[in-house]
Amino acid sequence: MKGNRQPSGAAGRIVLSVILTIGIGSMAQAQWEYAAPMPAPKANTFAVTFQGDVYMVGGAPWVNGGDMDGSVYRLSNGDWTMAAPLDGMGPAVGQGGGVDALGRILVFGGEIQGSGDLAESRVYEPIDGTFGIPAEASLVNPRLNFGLAVDDQHRIYRLGGGCDICNNNQSICSRYDAVTDSWEQIAWLPWSRSSIAAVYDGRGHIWAFGGYTSFGLPRLIHTIRYTIETDTWETLGSLTLPMATSDARAVLGADGNLYFIGGLTGDGPGTPTSAVYVLDPNATEPSWTIGPSLQTARYDFGVTLGDDQYIYVIGGMTTSGPTATVERLYTGAVPTLTGDINGDCAVDIDDLNALLGAWATTVGVGSPLDPANDDGFVDADDLNLVLANWGAAC
Repeated sequence: MKGNRQPSGAAGRIVLSVILTIGIGSMAQAQWEYAAPMPAPKANTFAVTFQGDVYMVGGAPWVNGGDMDGSVYRLSNGDWTMAAPLDGMGPAVGQGGGVDALGRILVFGGEIQGSGDLAESRVYEPIDGTFGIPAEASLVNPRLNFGLAVDDQHRIYRLGGGCDICNNNQSICSRYDAVTDSWEQIAWLPWSRSSIAAVYDGRGHIWAFGGYTSFGLPRLIHTIRYTIETDTWETLGSLTLPMATSDARAVLGADGNLYFIGGLTGDGPGTPTSAVYVLDPNATEPSWTIGPSLQTARYDFGVTLGDDQYIYVIGGMTTSGPTATVERLYTGAVPTLTGDINGDCAVDIDDLNALLGAWATTVGVGSPLDPANDDGFVDADDLNLVLANWGAAC
């Protein structure tokens, strides 16, 4: 509690009585909250937002009997249901994908569990399932653990990849254009790496963070950035991650910030982390800030920005194995809340303390400390307004 001076007299006694009645808990702004869990755990696949709904595409649990095709879950109006499976694709793991320029979900990469064969690419539709065979990328592109991003023209990027903790990670990068149904090679990564977190920033760049080196361990701490117009990568030496991380995910929030989420840290197999870091890509000198931590530490999960401006973190691996849990974080504009003096999206003890700290003073017309009648003076009218809205939150 802040050490601001308190009002005296009857007003002070009223305030203290109210505090004892309602308590001093407050609601923090923009925290991760659990959403409905998936019907079953999923990990090491991808999520997309498509026609207003959120999808977790591919991977176990397998369906269609002995065919063992990947399942697809759809989140609509707060509930998960089964969408059409990935018919004919078999038990593929490690797939990537995105919504292409023709408004279709493209599924590519991965390998068939058990045989190790390369999984085939497909066009997918949630009602009819797989219905088209798009062009395949060159076989020199790693089938697993590539970075994934989609630009504003809905061209889909696969960046690096390989077998992670091994001696064969790659730096090749390719881009899919649905208009021409073709993959083209673009500039390669500055160094070979796999399991990077990649994201388009909405302003002509793809950022990539962390991952494994060309030889596997140690995990990387670097930030690199691709400029689409010039087809060039650069290493941002002053913008290293707070800790070396692999198997994380990155996403562009509705607020224009980049969110680097979860992953594995430490030596050897690594430890799942719940850490979230936020970056403003439009800043003159971008820097990391600490974001709200996940409720559950995880890696190799699906992530997407929903049409409701929430970032959805879906499934993934935890210390206990694959999980069905889903978390979301609101990144849209915060609505104005009556009585919220400090702008944290909650009317609580912090607002009350701010008001009492300026009690009976002239603060000027338009000050947030004068929320009731805009007379420029902090008085009982303002106190009553805060108390009338106590506990409200965005």
